[in-house]
Amino acid sequence: MLDSYHDEVRRKRNNYAIFWGIVFVFGILLFMFFQGYYFSISIGFKELLKNHTASEAKPIGMVLKSFGIINLKVNPNPSILTLNQLPYVNGDNKFVDYGEYELHVEEPGYIPLTLDINLSRTHSFYLNTIGLFKNPVVKPFEHTSTRIEKLGLWFLSFDESGKIWQYTTGTSTGKLVDTVVLVNTGSIVRTSTGMQVQSLGEGFFTVKNKIYTLNTDGLLVNDETFKSVPLCSEAKMIYSEIYCPSNKKFITGKYKDLRDTILEVNSDFIRTESSFIRLGRTLFNSSTPIPSSVTFSGSSKLFFYKDKQVILNQSKLYDIEDNFKEIKIEGFDGILSTEKFGDEIVTIGKKRDGIWIRIEDGKNSMTEARLAEFSGNDLVISLIGGAYIIASEKEVALYYKWARTAYSLAKWNILNISGKTIIYNQEGITNYLSLEIGTP
Repeated sequence: MLDSYHDEVRRKRNNYAIFWGIVFVFGILLFMFFQGYYFSISIGFKELLKNHTASEAKPIGMVLKSFGIINLKVNPNPSILTLNQLPYVNGDNKFVDYGEYELHVEEPGYIPLTLDINLSRTHSFYLNTIGLFKNPVVKPFEHTSTRIEKLGLWFLSFDESGKIWQYTTGTSTGKLVDTVVLVNTGSIVRTSTGMQVQSLGEGFFTVKNKIYTLNTDGLLVNDETFKSVPLCSEAKMIYSEIYCPSNKKFITGKYKDLRDTILEVNSDFIRTESSFIRLGRTLFNSSTPIPSSVTFSGSSKLFFYKDKQVILNQSKLYDIEDNFKEIKIEGFDGILSTEKFGDEIVTIGKKRDGIWIRIEDGKNSMTEARLAEFSGNDLVISLIGGAYIIASEKEVALYYKWARTAYSLAKWNILNISGKTIIYNQEGITNYLSLEIGTP
């Protein structure tokens, strides 16, 4: 009886030992899993017992491997989706070893896409949802334009003769803007009788030195706000105030009281001989003195770079809040544009072999790609459907983060970009291109 008692104790001890041994092993495996490692048993015992040279991989490095996860969801579900030229299931959590991977996406009627993914200890996951863009359909405008303005639901097209045509968004047939309504009498006058319509910008127009706005019916309505205001011949609207470029003075608003000579005016700021004034609609946001060491030339722009408001001038960035101290971004010879979208900072700049795009996120992940044959200097960046639209005065390109190359959407003379719409001149014809994103 005593023997059976000892046998029962030993059996329970063995059971406990086996249980805690299993717990220990699974604990080790679980710990290694969350550290991004797994045990590979495919090399065999002969490889383990083999004497390795210094240049060969050690057995422990071949047994204990690091892994990452690739999860790509593509809308719509593509007919071709491969990972390193092998089939990949759309939206699958794929466990893979660290290294470089190629994701290729194709669907008839859509712009193809190739992504280069590099998984490592610092970037062990690739999780993304992408909406493919349909192959763009180009429509020619009815009239060739020299300039395009976006105004509400319309595009205003200006031809060589000075005539203004109104195009409803999504259409390519224009309507001549030549009818005005006088507010005080309600009478309608057609400008085709000899009156010249001139655009001041921001939706304001002049007819015989009187200011009009365009109403919802596409008619020019007499605006009494600027009644009896003397206009110069090349007057333009900036922040709903009248500016005269010939003498660099504002005719209306607070800006007309500036004592300093205005040197530069754009949609972001006023630059005088001694100050740099950031604008906020009809108010002055702030005025910053300009140090004598900073030389301005040509058009400048305001940006936010790493939560700092900076000015881009002659391919250089200056920190406005730190006495215009130059900000240098490693790897670029000159900067063309920089913007922040969510936690991603997108910078486009010049290198010796061309123009490059760099995308950095809050997790210290960075990807770069050369924008092959991209031309133009005055760049604007926008984000649409998970892809970046990069536009200059000569070209518009589409780029996905981690993509191997950018896709050229339009070239030649870019007239206007508004949301998903691109209008450009090519060989004497004004074309209208609208981007459309696929759905699940």
